Amino acid sequence: MLKIRFQRKGKKKMPVFRLVVAEHTMPIQGRFIEKLGMFVSGRKKETLMLKTERIQHWLSVGAQPSQTVARLLLDEGMKECEKFIKQRKQVPSKAEVKAKEEKVAAENAKKEEVEAKEKAAQEKVEEEAVKEKSEEVVEEKTEEK
Repeated sequence: MLKIRFQRKGKKKMPVFRLVVAEHTMPIQGRFIEKLGMFVSGRKKETLMLKTERIQHWLSVGAQPSQTVARLLLDEGMKECEKFIKQRKQVPSKAEVKAKEEKVAAENAKKEEVEAKEKAAQEKVEEEAVKEKSEEVVEEKTEEK
């Protein structure tokens, strides 16, 4: 599988990145098929030089850009790189997690309260039914005597 990725060059603390097409099994600093551009990140400004026609060609052939390259190309206006960007997993903050736990706990307490009321009402109805039945039995016994 072909990858469009960066290859770091330059001096210590002064990186220059080549944009290259390489087989995904090749080492990052190893052999590449074609150089597609350069990215110079400096303290003052960043410079990006791309061969857009060649990048379009390699994308049409089936080469896949790395996440970083896909984002960079998308910023440069290549809409077809949008499909190569994976969505980052949203990790909730501690405050959000705590708020959600409190909300769930409140809902559970409410459910338990409603269930307790229903159970109390059911028991009351059952007690009344037992009471009525016992009164009927007592009345029957008094009638028999």
